[in-house]
Amino acid sequence: MGSSPQVLCPFPPASSLSVGVEKAWAMGAKRVWVHTCSLDSGHALANYQARGFQLYKEEIHQQELPDKVIGPWTGAYKEE
Repeated sequence: MGSSPQVLCPFPPASSLSVGVEKAWAMGAKRVWVHTCSLDSGHALANYQARGFQLYKEEIHQQELPDKVIGPWTGAYKEE
């Protein structure tokens, strides 16, 4: 949901998701979906399901993560 401190959002994540889904339907979307993974918050799946999303498919995929966190854009994190 882009709720990291570096991403400014006028709503908390749950409200932001609700607003985004409502806008998608209002724009005539035929389908709205979200992809998540085990790196997401432990409450993410319940949040999505509370807003009407249904589990469609589960996959297991392993990937090595870098030692240093990658920011959402170049320069998002200042070197300490």
